[in-house]
Amino acid sequence: MTIDNQAQRSAHHLQQSGFVPTCCASDEAQAASSSIEDLEHYLASMSVRLARIDHNLAGDHFRSDIEAIGRIVGADAAYLTWLDDKQSSVSESSVWSSDDRLPFSAEAGMAIDDLPFSLTKFRWFDRQHEQEAIELMTSGMKDRERLFQQTAVNSLVNIPLVNIRGAVGAIGFVTWSPSEPWSESTVSLLRLAGQTLLVTREQILLHGNLTQTADNFRAMVDYAHDWEDWIGADGRPQYINPAVERVTGYTPDECMSMKGYPMPLIHEEDRGKVATEFSTAIDGSSGTDYRFRIRKKDGTEWWMTASWRQISDKNGTACGFRVSLRDASRQVEKERQLADSEKTLRTLIDSMVDSAVLFDTKGSIKAVNEVFSGHFDTTPADMIGKNLFSLLPAEIAEDRRRLADQVIRTGQRAHYESNVFGVCLMVTAVPILDVEGGVTGLVVFARDVTEFKAIEEELMRSQDRLERLVEERTSELAAAHEALCVERANLEQKNLALQELLSHIKNGRTEVVDQIRTNIDKIAVPILEAVEACSNPSTCHSISLLRNCLDNITSPFISEIEKSCSRLTPRELEVCNMVKNGFSSKQIASVLHISPQTVLRQRKLIRKKLSISGKKINLETFLRSQSPELPAVGDEELTSTA
Repeated sequence: MTIDNQAQRSAHHLQQSGFVPTCCASDEAQAASSSIEDLEHYLASMSVRLARIDHNLAGDHFRSDIEAIGRIVGADAAYLTWLDDKQSSVSESSVWSSDDRLPFSAEAGMAIDDLPFSLTKFRWFDRQHEQEAIELMTSGMKDRERLFQQTAVNSLVNIPLVNIRGAVGAIGFVTWSPSEPWSESTVSLLRLAGQTLLVTREQILLHGNLTQTADNFRAMVDYAHDWEDWIGADGRPQYINPAVERVTGYTPDECMSMKGYPMPLIHEEDRGKVATEFSTAIDGSSGTDYRFRIRKKDGTEWWMTASWRQISDKNGTACGFRVSLRDASRQVEKERQLADSEKTLRTLIDSMVDSAVLFDTKGSIKAVNEVFSGHFDTTPADMIGKNLFSLLPAEIAEDRRRLADQVIRTGQRAHYESNVFGVCLMVTAVPILDVEGGVTGLVVFARDVTEFKAIEEELMRSQDRLERLVEERTSELAAAHEALCVERANLEQKNLALQELLSHIKNGRTEVVDQIRTNIDKIAVPILEAVEACSNPSTCHSISLLRNCLDNITSPFISEIEKSCSRLTPRELEVCNMVKNGFSSKQIASVLHISPQTVLRQRKLIRKKLSISGKKINLETFLRSQSPELPAVGDEELTSTA
């Protein structure tokens, strides 16, 4: 940018802003000189004003300054950007433009890698550019065209803002229309303006940090959970935080006015030793976790731990000591419980029938029980600190070390058998883990299983004998089964032969019965019919009975009745046969030569023995049902008494 153009643009912007009077266009040199002077005057007044700025005020104080400077130097836009502490992203950004056009957008939180092309290409925050202004006209054509397409920037001057930590921001001024390079005087003044803004901002940040530090310190001490004291070099309290009231029941003011503080708070039995430590602390000693008791305002006893350290000013002069006191009652109770637990655990371990040893990763013994130490004819206390592997026989020590290393490496427990000193042991190695899961040692349990091994071997021998016996019996059973199969096959063949024989006998019996029936029908029946034709009635009844008996030869009625009731007498069987054939009681009495009353009694006994007494069933009908194929002889009905 030429001096003439710069002067004209400066006069126009200053007239609009009201910062300086308008310059005459014809007096270009005077206008340019006036612009430089105006910038110098403004920077001087800005320095004085910023030096008196209220550091507690928040807000964008610098935007009006970059606008005023931009108008003085005839720029169309200006920007002021600050980086965060890591110099990786934008923390604050102020942008001014005369016509609402912005050279770029750099919002708070935007990463440097995400900034527009103009920043990344010209490395606005690179320290190596702190002594030069970047001109669009001096860059390559490709860069110029690319920047023009993106932002319509024609020329710019960028001033990196650098402190001892490196680049912390940048200030820049932009023109839209073509112009000559910026003058060296203008760039120098702009660099001075940037440094002034940088110093002011760092003062604001420093004041804020100091204020925040003081607030943080007060908040940290006043709201600390622990009881905090500052004891001066003369032994008097300089500061006591509010936590003292929660712990002791006394307020900080009561403690500050307490004579001989803090001795009145110390338990009577501990007051002497605490006074000794208090004196050494005044002399410059330090202490950590010193435990003693206090007496609270309500008279109760409380355990405390104290840690103290000398306080010195910046010149190294002793200012007393700071002491932090913490409630240790729970810790004391936990330690007591832990001691009780350790005692109980020791009792349990010593009462175990198994050997137990605890050692670190190097093999150094930390604890053993009496059973384990008994193997070495010593006491548990004498074994502490010794190397376990050096106590084992040489032939197994290396192998046991290898197994221990494996458990330490994998963090997994291991089980194995071991024979030491003529004793068979079943061993279990368990890793001991810290809070982070690392192995810090091993605990090994060993049980004497010599007797069990002997029993196991005897059981195995018994099992072998049993298996042999089972095998022998199985062979015998297999042979017996094979013999039974052969015998069964023989029996099946014999059964088939017997069935054929029975079938043959049955067929033969049927033929005999048929022959007998044929002979009776053709020979005996005609003879009986001829005799019956010429006989008296009594003889006819006998002949009829004889005919029925001949019929029973092929259809035996008596045998069927005997099957139904074996208790019938021969006489009763006779009566049954006659009743079945239709004989009346009188006819039966005549044939048997007995009275009819006797026949009636016989009939009643027969009904009883046949289990039909009292039933509405006819005796003749019942008897015929036992041999239904035989026809009845005569139609005479039995009397109701029958």
